Amino acid sequence: MDWALTVARVGPILVFLVAVTVVAELAERMGLFSLLGGLISRLGGGRVLPMWLALATLAILTTAFLSLDTTAVLVTPIAVTLVRRHGLPASLFAWTTLWAANCASLLLPVANLTNLLALSHPSGIFGGTDGSVATWWAAAWRPALLGAVLPMVVLALCHRRVLGRRVEVTAEPAARPWLVGVAGVACVVLAVGIVAGLPVVTVTVVVALALSLVCLVAAPELLDARIIPWRTVLGVAALFAVVTLAHGAGLATLLTGVTGTGEDPLARIRLGLDGALSANLTNNLPAYLALEPVADSTERLVALLVGTNLGPLVTPWASVATLLWAGRCRAGGVPVRWRPLVLASAGLAVVLVVAGCVLAG
Repeated sequence: MDWALTVARVGPILVFLVAVTVVAELAERMGLFSLLGGLISRLGGGRVLPMWLALATLAILTTAFLSLDTTAVLVTPIAVTLVRRHGLPASLFAWTTLWAANCASLLLPVANLTNLLALSHPSGIFGGTDGSVATWWAAAWRPALLGAVLPMVVLALCHRRVLGRRVEVTAEPAARPWLVGVAGVACVVLAVGIVAGLPVVTVTVVVALALSLVCLVAAPELLDARIIPWRTVLGVAALFAVVTLAHGAGLATLLTGVTGTGEDPLARIRLGLDGALSANLTNNLPAYLALEPVADSTERLVALLVGTNLGPLVTPWASVATLLWAGRCRAGGVPVRWRPLVLASAGLAVVLVVAGCVLAG
């Protein structure tokens, strides 16, 4: 049980979690996401299809560059507003942010904490925490694109009649445009830095500090202790500790017998389905941590990520993003109908995990 190694891996990830949450929360308080919601509502002269495409694109990009939890927290209210304002079905707009948050979380390393853990895999498969986006994409681009595109295709086909409708829209100007501009520039800098291959943790911390400094000088009322996700940080740290203890008690040996070995398609599917099942029974983060030792090659590691990223769609607790999404829907007055959502998500998860694991080779 190597606690020093655990701390060395966990520390940067927790720092990133705090920094990216600060960026997302301040961007929301500065009015960026509210402005984007208004733009989406007016896009295409009230036609539903352009509005939905814009929302889906925003959700996917937010997931890729600011993490799936950010999409659940900040983009879901935009979808909820569109649902209530225009009488649009929640099964299209609200499900879009949920499925984009979870299923697009393979696009970039920062999209999911499991990805950051994979970067720091003891074998250095992805080149460590400073591994480049190019290295990541070389291994994961096929299942990553599948996860981002297929759920949106399914939603579009199931709601093709709704997408042909038109709605009435009104303009809502931003309260402080210059603050919105600063937040937008900060998010662009963060995205460019990540794509350019700069250290993920470093660039995120720098952007968070810069935004905090701007608010401290020009809008101190936007700063308070709630922008720091203390409960989430403590919860993630506790999960790391529990799984580290379990591995010290021989968990890895036990799991090797359950998940099998090998890099052929069937072996990858077996590992991916084990990851998805474990994530839906517990949560995707401990599921990844528990199974990581048996993912001892690039192909098997990507298959495990497919299972723990694209698979946690069935139970509400499988992904923290799903719980956050449900809370935002309820707060916005849009009830969550779990039965149709679970049934649709279960079918989608099976297809994504099986196909994604095949493409992981």
